[in-house]
Amino acid sequence: MGISGLLPFLKKHMKRTHVSSFRGKRVAIDGYSWLHRGAYSCSSDLCLNRPTRKYVDYFLKRLQTLLDSGLEPVVVFDGGSLPMKRDENESRRNAKRQNFEKGKALLAQGKPEAAEEFFQRAVNISPAHAKAVIDALKAQRVEFVVAPYEADSQMAYLAQKGLVDLVLTEDSDLLAYGCPEVLFKFDKQGFAQQVSLAEVLAQPAFSGFTKGMFTEMCILSGCDFLPSVPKVGMKKAYDFMKKLRSHGAVIKRLRYSGYKVPQTYQDDFRRALMVFRHQTVYDPEAKRLIHLRPVGSGGVEGEGADPPEDLG
Repeated sequence: MGISGLLPFLKKHMKRTHVSSFRGKRVAIDGYSWLHRGAYSCSSDLCLNRPTRKYVDYFLKRLQTLLDSGLEPVVVFDGGSLPMKRDENESRRNAKRQNFEKGKALLAQGKPEAAEEFFQRAVNISPAHAKAVIDALKAQRVEFVVAPYEADSQMAYLAQKGLVDLVLTEDSDLLAYGCPEVLFKFDKQGFAQQVSLAEVLAQPAFSGFTKGMFTEMCILSGCDFLPSVPKVGMKKAYDFMKKLRSHGAVIKRLRYSGYKVPQTYQDDFRRALMVFRHQTVYDPEAKRLIHLRPVGSGGVEGEGADPPEDLG
């Protein structure tokens, strides 16, 4: 899902650019994003366990566009499931199962085109599919990383440490993680929409906003780890954060103003914020697992204790 409403909200801060303008730069790529897109072209085969490499070919074709433009790719894959997303992931699995059954039923009725639509929604990317792509990357000597948990936090870490210069993804979560330079909507011609977080925060509309406030605004609007309070979207999240400057003050105002704030919302918010700030990532230089940011950094209200067990 990413951050609800974030990219439309930032549309006027996006800049269309060709990837060749980053010649010589290192770019982290969300591997599963390309895997999912590649799977659309062969979803029936994947759902019905028929042999296909179309998704690998799609992946390598997109990769070649970057290589031809002089970029050095670093492909990042999701690793283990993040415990805090257990409910979200189960909901997605249930939806995929339902779509798979609908696709099979339509196929049995002799309606392959209608079935394809449901198979596209049902297709599941397995570790075996990722391995097929990884083997192809090894053959081309393209660098890759398998994250301990989510690729998003791993890519944000690589960018914040200067190990890559920018990130290419379709997931708006990268901005909530504090990733400095992100490319969205990468097309076949090599064009993408560039968002520079520093440039966004330098705009008059975000005067006084810190990166931490930006992340809190994103969580208030709704994310994979916490749905928003009813009737609070990105615009209201922005307005409240601009005026009150902390999630604690915003939540108090929401309760006082009659919004239906769940009883556990403040604790759940803090847990979501801990994930965005301190998720476990892999340090390729030290070759060990660390937190995205040291626990106790970042000015999170109530921070200092150990992170929750489902942080990842």
